[in-house]
Amino acid sequence: MIFIKSVKSVDYALNNIVIKTHAGMASTACVACDEMFGDMMLGSLAGDDTIIIVTRSEMHSKILVDKINNIL
Repeated sequence: MIFIKSVKSVDYALNNIVIKTHAGMASTACVACDEMFGDMMLGSLAGDDTIIIVTRSEMHSKILVDKINNIL
């Protein structure tokens, strides 16, 4: 799966999640993340090697980070 091979790290602070990817892979990984976890996030934004996800609360961020880490 492209998402698993693209992601280098996942972390969160408050209701924001930061996913670091290999260079040039953030956009593709973000689309995959939206497909898998879109119902758990308010929105996402991808740059070249970083994805920012906004959730409703810190608790939602922790749950989502745990789910992402479980598939990595």
